[in-house]
Amino acid sequence: MNTLRNSTSYGADILHYASLKGEQDSGPLFFAVAHAATLRELADKVAYAVSKEEKVRPIILDHWKSSPEGDEVQKEYASLLGIKQKTPDQTVRQQTLLELFNQVNIQTLRNIETLVGIDKLSAWDRDVNIQRIPGTSKYACYVISTQQNDDGTRKEFIHVPFTATQLRKLGKVQLDVATVDSISTADIRKACDSLKAGTPNAQAGGTEAIARTALGKTAKALETAIAGTFDASGKLDGVSAATRKDVYMLWASMDAQMSEAEKAKARKAYADLNAKQAA
Repeated sequence: MNTLRNSTSYGADILHYASLKGEQDSGPLFFAVAHAATLRELADKVAYAVSKEEKVRPIILDHWKSSPEGDEVQKEYASLLGIKQKTPDQTVRQQTLLELFNQVNIQTLRNIETLVGIDKLSAWDRDVNIQRIPGTSKYACYVISTQQNDDGTRKEFIHVPFTATQLRKLGKVQLDVATVDSISTADIRKACDSLKAGTPNAQAGGTEAIARTALGKTAKALETAIAGTFDASGKLDGVSAATRKDVYMLWASMDAQMSEAEKAKARKAYADLNAKQAA
């Protein structure tokens, strides 16, 4: 796999790509080459946490916060948390930084999963070439088999393009090492396309993400389960501290990511429903 020369520090690059939208494919390709060693080290820690059913997010964020760039952001966030009476700008900034932490987590998980896919292709005797698309800031990945026929000629002559999403799916693709030689690189990519992509932002150390089609039903079930269980002080009652924290974290995550317009819609829908029920 080739190397890139235009990378800066790991912390700065994470901050850069986490702040961008629509970089699900290009960003992970860049990191898989520019910061492969760092990602492999982090991937081992994440894998160990998952095996122990521990949460992954703190490991990823603590790793980034140990960089100068991550440390600077963390200090700013901590200082905002310490302000009891915040100005509107300070409140917005605090929410922006919380969203940034979410994006760092998502970006890093995508980076790790992409590198896992690349390593899998390499183990299957595939040459993985990642290069910057001329005239853009985007990156592309091309894969070709290094295997040869009995007469010494190459088995494949055409590089097969892979997106980072397809590379991430490779983690779920199971092929017999003994027969992988007989499978073309194009067919491996087809196997990726037959699988659903993961949901890195929903991964929490061994917790299996639910299908997006079941989100509505799950949300209604959760709402029904906690309805009427808040005490006079607004605290979720009748559950363990761990369960209360998980429910609160869901609220905090949505509050940080939803726009004010979407929150207003939700509040209106909730008010309308209560008014209807009261009537």
